[in-house]
Amino acid sequence: MSAAGKALPAGFSRQVALAVDSDAGSDMYDIGFLDGGLFVGRVWRDAAGGPAVVTHRDGKVVDITARAAPTVRDIVELDDPAAHVRDAGGVELCDVAPLLELSLIHI
Repeated sequence: MSAAGKALPAGFSRQVALAVDSDAGSDMYDIGFLDGGLFVGRVWRDAAGGPAVVTHRDGKVVDITARAAPTVRDIVELDDPAAHVRDAGGVELCDVAPLLELSLIHI
């Protein structure tokens, strides 16, 4: 369960934190900003017994953990990290909206 008392998506046992400016008002739950960029992050995967490297694609959280770049640090040290994140194969884990909603910290 998250701090808000809502269940995390299946396969997740730890809550992710995302800081949001409290002046964002009603738009703070609008995930449309995700369509305008390339994102990389980490989530804890119970099935893997550890962290996974993820990105956002078409409203989904996608695990792009790969032997060539198993950590976010490895990705940012590549010659073209954006191309790696954009082109990496992956496994869809869940919809991004519920995970993001459960992850908001109001500042």
